[in-house]
Amino acid sequence: MQEKKKTEERAEIDWLDLLKAVFHKGWIILVAAAVVGILTFCYCKFFVTPQYTSETTIIVLSRTGSGESVTYQDSMFSLQIMKDYERIIKSRSVAEKVISDLGLEISPDALINRIQVNSWDNTRVVGIDVSDPDPELAQKMADAVRVASSEQIKTVLNADAVNMVDPADLPSSPSSPRVLRTTAVGALIGALLALIVLVILYMADNTIKSSDDIEKYLELPTLALIPQFEEDGNSKKQTAKRAAVTKIR
Repeated sequence: MQEKKKTEERAEIDWLDLLKAVFHKGWIILVAAAVVGILTFCYCKFFVTPQYTSETTIIVLSRTGSGESVTYQDSMFSLQIMKDYERIIKSRSVAEKVISDLGLEISPDALINRIQVNSWDNTRVVGIDVSDPDPELAQKMADAVRVASSEQIKTVLNADAVNMVDPADLPSSPSSPRVLRTTAVGALIGALLALIVLVILYMADNTIKSSDDIEKYLELPTLALIPQFEEDGNSKKQTAKRAAVTKIR
């Protein structure tokens, strides 16, 4: 019991020493956070191309009373049907038609990667987001994707109608990168890395620094301490003068 108690006391003292060591070198953590935060800000501001996202929404109405098509309730609530809509909207046939209609010089896969489909619980509305460095082109592509996917949904799912809820909007500000949030995350990562390095250096340092360390790690009593005297400014000046006079003599 006594041995276990001693071990727990040492562990507690080690944690306290660790906190003290980190606290005394807290400026390193602040500097690391500032440096990484500034680098992240510069990267997002000057090296990342801003992307603008335009959104349009549609609603799908399916035929009722037909065994060959899904029901109206299924189109509203079925997660599987929503996945079907997403897959059709992001299909190669839709992408190829949009590229042909707008005369785009990109591959179908590149266009598909710019499309994001959103759905909301308890609604029949499906959102289509399209991103591009040019906000006007993003708006045109979103409208073109809506038109092409509406025709494809009606053909593939035998839907009664695919109606437009909102046309594609013209984005006024970039959707990515989010400079402030990314900078904050970068600063946090820099601080965390600095903290990890300080902890590793502390754990790797096994040097004896005080009489308490001798008693704690070597379990030996301290017989005597040699005090260290520091000369003040006047004493140092007097010593220097005496040395100069001695050299002249």
